[in-house]
Amino acid sequence: MKREATRRNIPVLRSVRWTMKKIQAMEPWQRSSLATDHIGYRLSLMRGQLPARPSTLWIEVTNRCNLHCLMCDRDSLTRPQADIEWSMFEKIADEAIKLGVRRIKLNRYGECLMHPKIHEMTKYLKSRGVPWVFFVSNGTLMNEDRRKAIVDSGLDLLVVSIDGYTAETYETIRRGARLDKVRTNVEELIRLRNESGKKRPLVQINTVLMQDNADEVPDLIRYWEDRADLVSVRSYGVTGTLGDRSVLAEEHFDNELSPCHFIYSSMLTFVNGDVTICCADFNGALVIGNVTKQSLADMWRGAAYEKIRELMKGGRFNELPPICRTCLAAQKNKLKALNRQNHEMYRAAAARRAHS
Repeated sequence: MKREATRRNIPVLRSVRWTMKKIQAMEPWQRSSLATDHIGYRLSLMRGQLPARPSTLWIEVTNRCNLHCLMCDRDSLTRPQADIEWSMFEKIADEAIKLGVRRIKLNRYGECLMHPKIHEMTKYLKSRGVPWVFFVSNGTLMNEDRRKAIVDSGLDLLVVSIDGYTAETYETIRRGARLDKVRTNVEELIRLRNESGKKRPLVQINTVLMQDNADEVPDLIRYWEDRADLVSVRSYGVTGTLGDRSVLAEEHFDNELSPCHFIYSSMLTFVNGDVTICCADFNGALVIGNVTKQSLADMWRGAAYEKIRELMKGGRFNELPPICRTCLAAQKNKLKALNRQNHEMYRAAAARRAHS
C-alpha cells in the first residue's frame, strides 16, 4: 500500500500515467495525428521558428455562466454576454480545420453547457476529423439527457471543476452549485460511458487550490483518483483573481518573468469572432483581429501577434501590455512555489490513502 501511494505521488509518474491513459483511449488515427503535430511543434521551437499553426484553438461558445465562483472575475466582464451564432462557429471551425489545428477547446469564459448547440458543435468537429475536442464544465447542468448527449457526441475529454471535498466548502466557493448533484452527475456520466463500452470522453477533475479549501484537497484527490481518469490541482489564476485567498498570499516573490507558451501554441476566439492572443484576456484588451475580416492563418502569422512574440523572445517584458507583465503563470519563482504546493497536496492524499 505504501509503495503504491509513493508511486501515485511522483509527479513524473502521474504525468506518464495520464499520457498513457489518453493514448489508450485514442483511435490509431488520433495518436498518429496528435503525435505528428507535437513533434512538428517541438521541432519548430527548437529551430527558433514559429509553428505552422496553433496546436490548440479555444472557441468561446458562450460567456454566460450559471454560477458566481469566488475566484472568477466574471463580475468585471464588460463584453456583452452572448452565445456564439452557429454561422460564426462554423466559420471559425472550418478555418481551423483548413489550417490543420488538431485540438479544439469549446470554451473559455462561461459554462459551455448553457449553449443549446454545444453537442452539435462537438459532433460537427468530430465529423470533420478534428483529433481532440474537449471542454471544461462546472458539472451542474449534466442531467441524464445531457450526459447521454456528451457520451454520444464523440467528445474526447471532459474537464469538471470541483473545488471542495465537503459540501460546505464546495458550495461556498462554487456559489449556486450543489456538491451532491455535481458528484452524481459526474459519476453517472462515467458509469454511462463505461457501460456503453466507450473509452471517451476521458474525465478530468480540476480543482483550484486556495486558502478556503487547502485542508480538504488531499481528501478530494483521494476521493476522485479511483473514479475519474485524472485529478488536477492548480493553485493560481493567471489573472490574479485569488488575491489574498491564494495559498501563497503571505509570501513575496520577485517579478522575474518567463516567455508565455500560449503565444506559440494557441489562439482564442470570442463569441463575436474577435481573436485574442491571451488566455487571460477576459475583456478583449489584446484582440488582434476578427475572423469576419481576417483569416486565422493571417492572424497567427500577423504583425500584431509577432510583435508580442518578439518582445517575449527578447526579454523586453517591461514593454509588454500590463496583462502580460502581471500574469502569475509567467512569474518563474512564484510558479515554482505553487507547483511545490500542489505536489504537497498529492503527497498528503497519498499518505491518507496509505493509512485508510
